[in-house]
Amino acid sequence: MKLFSKSLAIAALAISALTITSCSKYDEGSKFTVLTAKQRISNDWKITVIETNGNNVTSYYPTISVDIKKDETFSRTDVAGNLTATYTGTWSFNGDKTKVTLTYSDNSTTTMDIVMLKDKSMKLKEVDGNETTIYTFEEK
Repeated sequence: MKLFSKSLAIAALAISALTITSCSKYDEGSKFTVLTAKQRISNDWKITVIETNGNNVTSYYPTISVDIKKDETFSRTDVAGNLTATYTGTWSFNGDKTKVTLTYSDNSTTTMDIVMLKDKSMKLKEVDGNETTIYTFEEK
């Protein structure tokens, strides 16, 4: 009977491992998490790398931080030398949580694909014509 129990436990573990490694809605990142997408995106973030069409263009941008809250609001702060600009608005996922839309207080919107979403890092991709920009965020 012990042999049967061990075999059953090993089979269950193998099936679980296959299931966990085979499902992910994002191109990069964890295949399994106990945190919801809302819990993972809600954080105080700073952009660490900006790549446009594969080229690192981070130095051309101000320092950008985004505080995304669970109540679906956000604030963004851009700092360039002595100048600081702050923007606020709301955010939302699309139906399958593969995109996030930021709606600024002036009603302008930005929709980005979620490439990676972890609790302490994420990558968002924005496509504008022939330009693809990937923003890498780390927890602040």
